[in-house]
This record gives sequence, structure tokens and C-alpha cells, in this order.
Amino acid sequence: MSTIVTMVLLFCGLLVHAQGPISGVISDAEGNPIPGATIIVSGTTIGTTSDFDGNFSINADAQASLEFSSIGFETQIVVLDGQTSLTISLQDSVSQLDEIIITGYGKQAALNCDNKSPKLYTGIEVGFSSLCIDKEITFEFLDDVIREISAITPGEYFHIGGDESHATKEADYVIFINRAQDIVEKYGKKVIGWDEIQSSKIKPNTIAQYWADAENAKGAIRKGAKILMSPAKYAYLDMQYDSLSPYGLHWASYISIKRGYDWIPEQLVDGIFEENIIGIEAPLSSETITNFEELSYLAFPRILGYAEIGWSNTKKRNWDNYQTRLIEHGVLLDSLAINYYKSPNIPWKK
Repeated sequence: MSTIVTMVLLFCGLLVHAQGPISGVISDAEGNPIPGATIIVSGTTIGTTSDFDGNFSINADAQASLEFSSIGFETQIVVLDGQTSLTISLQDSVSQLDEIIITGYGKQAALNCDNKSPKLYTGIEVGFSSLCIDKEITFEFLDDVIREISAITPGEYFHIGGDESHATKEADYVIFINRAQDIVEKYGKKVIGWDEIQSSKIKPNTIAQYWADAENAKGAIRKGAKILMSPAKYAYLDMQYDSLSPYGLHWASYISIKRGYDWIPEQLVDGIFEENIIGIEAPLSSETITNFEELSYLAFPRILGYAEIGWSNTKKRNWDNYQTRLIEHGVLLDSLAINYYKSPNIPWKK
């Protein structure tokens, strides 16, 4: 009798933990299908993506949990509890970033200390000019710009730039950044600036964007700032994939698709921990591009990896699993006629 009972219990256990296909459709709050959404079995590296019509299919335990995520939407976790067919509606989750970079290219005579307007510069070098800090009109102009942009944009952040100001004296730079922060705060926004702004009196809710100097970023942390991670050697979309890339630069590094994906923000710099980081950004400067096709080539498919870095748990990320899903994204990009870099190191579908 004991043998029979044991066999029955084992059989029941097999039923409880049976694997099977789970299928469904993913859409936004308005019912539009979400192509390329990521579906992962919680606690595993098993995953898939939705097709062009938002449909998906994945094998999972009947009692497993599935995690649904897509760029611009809240991640949703669903406990299957025996369900095999799902209808998933993802909710929007995007905080718009209003960003204006304040450069040192003083072209109006009134904003220059010598009261002269230099010739129009069309190159890509930086750091050779400066706004005049001793003139109050400089800050009146700055106030007008920040006020007008703040009034027409809903996001809570305002990026003031602040990098590569080589022609500006350090004391003048600090005065300018301090006053710029005051103006931004006056119009109800929170400041973001490149990591160089750590030399100023950083506001309590200011965000420093780490791009090159880790000591600057750590200095900002000591002053209470959060860090937006944009390490140029890993996250600049305007960097070439390799020496054969027709667009982009490589002053920071060549950034292959794998290199762009295979880094961990909270482990990249000693002294910058997860609790210090507010997120990541992958900038794309346009010195070498002239149209959307060229922009797409630099952005895709690397931007998909940056989205996953920003939205996913580090422990659940690995290159092999990501590459499998990236190949499916390639099919989606092809169907949308989006130009992207087809690395010869990835077995894309034809």
C-alpha cells in the first residue's frame, strides 16, 4: 500500500510542476499591440519577445510567474496559477526629460566679454569660447531661455550641460553653474548637468551625469547628488561599432553591440553604487550624421541593449540570452524598415 501511495504522490507532483506552452497578446492601455516586448520566466533566463502583432508564446511551469516589459511601459508580473492564455495590458511609464545643453559658444557680442561677435563656427571642436560671466545680460538671457522652455515642457528635469568648458575660468564656471541651478529651480525644474558640475554648490535634488571623470561623479555623490550613468566608453551611441563603421567617432572607444550591452552600471566604478544611480542614458551627438537613416544605424540595435540595462535586474541579464532575443528584434526592425547595424558576429535571421 505504501508503494502505491508514494507513486500517487509522485504523479501529483509531476502534474503540479508540468511545463507547457503559455501564449497571449500584449498591448498598451489603448489596445494597440506592443511588438518586441520582453517576456521572462521569473527567476530564470528563459525568455522570448512578442511579434509584430503583440503575440507571444513561451514554455513555463503552470505555477510560474512571468515578467512583461517594454521600453516606455511599467514592468508587469503575472502569476500563472494554471493559466495558459493571457491578455496583457502594459501601462505607460515614461518621465519626459527636457534637455537643453548650455554651451560656451557665445556668438552674440552682448554675451561676450570683448563685445565682439566671432565668425560663425561650423566645426566640431569644443571648449574654445565662453559666455561672459561679468555681464548681467548673460544671466538675463539664460533666465529667458530656461523660463520659456520650462513653460512649454512637462518633464521635471532640465539639463544645463556644463562639460568641456575649457575656456572658462574655474571661478567663473562655478558662478555660472550656481546661478543656472538657481534659475532652473525658480521655474520648478530639477537640474541635470555633466559630472563637471560637481565643482559647484550642487542643489540637494541635482543629478550629475557621469560621462568621463569618475572622480567628478564621486565628488557629486559626496555632495548629495544622484548619478545618471553615461560612460562614454560603453554608452555613447555616436561611437563607431568598429573601424569599418561609416558613421560615428571613436575618441572614447569602439563600441560593439556586445560591449554596449555587457557592462553593469553599479559595478563599473568603485564608489558608485546602485543606490547612487538614478538611471542610464545613451547620448548620440550628430557630428557625423545628416539624416534619420544614419542616426538609426548608430542607435540600432545598441539602444535595445541600453534599454534592457536600464529596465532589467542585473542578475537576470546575460549576453547569450540577450543575443537570442536580439535576433528576434532584428526581424522586427526589418519589418519596420529601420536601418540598423547587422554585426557579422550575430547570426541574424534572413
